[in-house]
Amino acid sequence: MNNRGSILIPVHLDAKTFRGFAWFDTIGRSKRWRSPLIFAVIFTIFACIALSMRGRADGATLLGVVLLVVGLGIPGGYFLSFYLSVRGQIKRFGLKEPRYAYTVTLSESGVKIATDKEQADYTWDNVYAAYRKAECIYLYVEERRAYLLPKGQGEADQDEVWALLLERLPAGRAHGR
Repeated sequence: MNNRGSILIPVHLDAKTFRGFAWFDTIGRSKRWRSPLIFAVIFTIFACIALSMRGRADGATLLGVVLLVVGLGIPGGYFLSFYLSVRGQIKRFGLKEPRYAYTVTLSESGVKIATDKEQADYTWDNVYAAYRKAECIYLYVEERRAYLLPKGQGEADQDEVWALLLERLPAGRAHGR
């Protein structure tokens, strides 16, 4: 923390950091893994029931195999589509190599985000949430807008940044260790 009581973090993003965030935001935080899992479980149960009817009902084996292929194939396709989408975003944003994305300033009054084109200020009461993971802190200034604070970037280490967030964020908005 500098002498004015703020932390300046110029953020450089890379593919690994972005991919980790995408999986966390979509699969972890939003719990979008539940529907494909429920779908797969239901179809697998029906496939098992159909396969258990082999020899007693015509076409039971075929029906069981079709249900199993659909039950596992559609969720598999969902996750493959998600993976390819993230890979496309990494390519579109040019994140194969680390590149400067934005600068985050954490101060007593709030959070300031500056990019090459724009600037935004958020008071601590308006910050939606913060999540601490091993290699990065995800700072959600709104429910659907997050800024990544990768470990080892900026004026302070991750523990200092997290301590400031714990101190300034309203209760229940900081999630992590």
